[in-house]
Amino acid sequence: MNITIYLLEKMDQTFIKAIWQEGRSIRSFTHYAILYGMNNAWSRCEKSGIKPRERDFVFSLVLDSVPLMYDSFKYLFKRHNIPFSIISVYCRRTPKVTYAGISKKSCALGDILFVHIHRGRSGEEVRNALLCQAKAAARKPYHVSPSERDQLELYTNWPDFTYCSSGTINGKTRSINPKAPHSGAQYLLIDNKPPDDPDSGLSGKPGFYPVGSCMPDQYLFDHNDLTTELYDFFIFHSGRSFESRRDSEGKRDWSEIVWDLLDIGLKKAFNRRKSVQSPDLSVSDWKDQLTDGAFFAQSSKPFGSKIAEEILGPSGASILFQAPDIPQKTNIEEKSFENNKKGVSIVLFETGEGILESKI
Repeated sequence: MNITIYLLEKMDQTFIKAIWQEGRSIRSFTHYAILYGMNNAWSRCEKSGIKPRERDFVFSLVLDSVPLMYDSFKYLFKRHNIPFSIISVYCRRTPKVTYAGISKKSCALGDILFVHIHRGRSGEEVRNALLCQAKAAARKPYHVSPSERDQLELYTNWPDFTYCSSGTINGKTRSINPKAPHSGAQYLLIDNKPPDDPDSGLSGKPGFYPVGSCMPDQYLFDHNDLTTELYDFFIFHSGRSFESRRDSEGKRDWSEIVWDLLDIGLKKAFNRRKSVQSPDLSVSDWKDQLTDGAFFAQSSKPFGSKIAEEILGPSGASILFQAPDIPQKTNIEEKSFENNKKGVSIVLFETGEGILESKI
């Protein structure tokens, strides 16, 4: 069944109605937030005398664009009494996987994972995920080079794979079916022409945009700009659904992959929160210790994040959302998080119908 129809038939319709009624504003705010983030990537890197790389654009998307989206969405959703939270985490080094027939030792699993979980008044959930690999290029279509074919094979045919060079999940195998491309795993094609180029996606001209979404293929063509893709993602027309954490355990499929990446990303943010309290987004030094695990976490009270509570426990989730001057107290065993050296950057949206109680 189409998941949007499921929402309309099985859940309260407040969220879907709000998304449709506020659609123009949501698209406009999202587009501006992405422009803002990509411009910040250029500005930040120019101070260091370098041209932005794919990781620089991902950093700005996660930690410049997402906070601006939150500031805009909170007013739109408040009109409809829709509580929500956003957690975004930048992970500098991505997990690697290997599979039978791979030409190199390993390839990256992806660069950024978008997750949206919506809860009805009675607690039923609908979950959606979109895993993306970023490519920066000035020309379209983007030709996937021979050195990048291993990951294209992964996103196209989904051979069973094993995590490697990935910390605590090393050696674990995963299997996705069907063995075919799906809208839950796409490429982000980032226009890396300088902002002052009249044909840059940052020019602001109608029809121009800085980031496009592409289905896996040897030649990558945008089928959507990222603004439209994220809107479709919010209403469950893009992405791929996944099961609850409990139901996914041991299945080694798409659902467990999503939980693998959420687990690593949120624990990275928790470690960051415990060590430096807040990220410095003005840094021009891209060393791992300055950026890895940098995060943004905000919630319309008392909604909080049920997913953070599942992974970090109520105490750990509470710390993630606390202001820097609030004393940090937790009974979490932090040593269990130390081996999560690599992860995909995450953007986690949680929405609900009415006010749901939370321990945060």
